[in-house]
Amino acid sequence: VLNEDLDQLIQSIQERKQIYCDAEEDVISMAIVDLLKQRQYYAEHDPKIGGHVDILVRGRDPKFLWLGEAKRDYGPKWLEEGMEQLSNRYADGSAGRDYGGMLVYIQGMKAAQIFKNWREALAASTQFEDLQVTDCTRNMHAAFNSTHTHNTSGLPYHVRHMAVGLYHKPTK
Repeated sequence: VLNEDLDQLIQSIQERKQIYCDAEEDVISMAIVDLLKQRQYYAEHDPKIGGHVDILVRGRDPKFLWLGEAKRDYGPKWLEEGMEQLSNRYADGSAGRDYGGMLVYIQGMKAAQIFKNWREALAASTQFEDLQVTDCTRNMHAAFNSTHTHNTSGLPYHVRHMAVGLYHKPTK
């Protein structure tokens, strides 16, 4: 349900791309957190969980904790650093805390190509043990999934990568 809601919230943010096309990462993340709260999620921006994670969602079951790392697109190396932060700094990868998300704020042209480049770079990475990159059947063009062995728990850690296309430079 969270992934479905995130897809809808991303669409809402993209509909207002004129507001977010030059926005800082925190501004966009706070807007997403506010929209999650409107849907009755317990969500926070920038709480201290192993560091300052961008987005936190707690479930009614106290075991459930979803962490989201947001990055403006400055290329695959920058995004890989965000993936490393999410996986090795913020998340502990334990049961009920083994799912997270990477939100990629793409403020440049041709978001699909930029996101494809990120997927290919991640798939080629040797930084994450037993890494597997797979299609997201829910949103094939703007999301994909990855799974790797979490270095703290030793369990599979699942990350859904989501593109947020925010390019806006009208010619008229």
